[in-house]
Amino acid sequence: MHSTTGLPVWLRLGVKGTVLLDLAIQPGAKKSGMAGIHGDRLKLKVASPPVDGKANDAVTTFLADFFVIGLRHVTVVRGKSSRLKTVSINGLSADVVLAKLSSFWLPNVPTQYT
Repeated sequence: MHSTTGLPVWLRLGVKGTVLLDLAIQPGAKKSGMAGIHGDRLKLKVASPPVDGKANDAVTTFLADFFVIGLRHVTVVRGKSSRLKTVSINGLSADVVLAKLSSFWLPNVPTQYT
């Protein structure tokens, strides 16, 4: 399902050029990694438990490594104590985020929006 902007519903444009990702997190997984789409969110598994912010740290670290950007460019902006989170990515365009995701594991996601 795509939003009216042509972007997938789990990806939105934020203020000041940020990209917002709506995520469903599975903490305590055997291995951290992308796990597809869960409803209208991307599913991300993290090995860290949901204790004392460890899962949030694992989410931001995984995404910074995945997108090859500094950790300071990835912030949990909503859902810090929930499995449903919104994460802000600063310093990358929506096109770059989509291209990286689709080249890695989402072959049916368009790499550009209009």
